[in-house]
Amino acid sequence: MNPTYFTLKEANELVPWLEETFKSIAPLHERAQRLRGTIAAVEQRIRGNGGSEAGGDLEQHRRHLEQTVELIEDQMREVQRKGILVRSIETGLVDFPTLEEGREIYLCWHRGEPEIGFWHEVDTGLAGRKPL
Repeated sequence: MNPTYFTLKEANELVPWLEETFKSIAPLHERAQRLRGTIAAVEQRIRGNGGSEAGGDLEQHRRHLEQTVELIEDQMREVQRKGILVRSIETGLVDFPTLEEGREIYLCWHRGEPEIGFWHEVDTGLAGRKPL
């Protein structure tokens, strides 16, 4: 499959949609983190006292976690279908592949930025961000 290349204008037009997408994912991500902590605590309790009565709670928490992760993945698939590279769900960090003088680079954006103002080489990542 050939990569999708974005112009700066095309990428900037997607920023409001991305902002809303990551805004809707944030509470799901927080719920998933809480559920992981709860699952770890229940597992510890089960190991500590052989408490099989907590097994039902554990399965329920695991089902809720699975459902939450599925909701997050559904939204991320929509982002990826557009050709946007998701780097961090937690911070809403994405890259837009683009061509600059015949070579591929990434336009870089993360949640909270009003528009794309940075780019980086494909092998440098966030640490190599440079202003446009």
